[in-house]
Amino acid sequence: MKRYKQYERIMKMELEQSVVKTSEYQSFSERYPHIAESIRLERKIERLTNLLKSEKHKGAEFKIKREITVTKSKLKKNNLHKRLHGESKHEAVFRRKFKRSASKLRYSLLAKKFRTILGRPIRKAQKKLSRSMYSNLPPSLFNLRELTVAEKGLALREWLQEKRSELR
Repeated sequence: MKRYKQYERIMKMELEQSVVKTSEYQSFSERYPHIAESIRLERKIERLTNLLKSEKHKGAEFKIKREITVTKSKLKKNNLHKRLHGESKHEAVFRRKFKRSASKLRYSLLAKKFRTILGRPIRKAQKKLSRSMYSNLPPSLFNLRELTVAEKGLALREWLQEKRSELR
């Protein structure tokens, strides 16, 4: 658990921050050196792609693309080392746990946002919404089998006229 907490802190750091200088990265890299190196390389690739998007000069773009390809090749080599040393299994566990916690956080924030928008718990709002939806439907739609096609059309027209008069 201690190592996962370090992994989580490293992954939540901003791209502009230097990961290598932090104490979490140092202690994490002592236990899992290849995972730490892959994190560093992935962040470098992300940083370079963001830089590439904003770059306008073609010569600088070419240099950045070349650096990205070199970094990707280093990352592939590092992935091979991770598999050789058995760290890929640990990384898979870390990633799954991190994605799960991030999705839980996102879901809770979304639920909180809906609660504040609606002003009440979500289930009550859903019930009220479904009731209002069914009350706005014409009654003839609930018993379609009983009416003929002509009666359905007539009932629908009458219902529309009633709703229009209610809205005015």
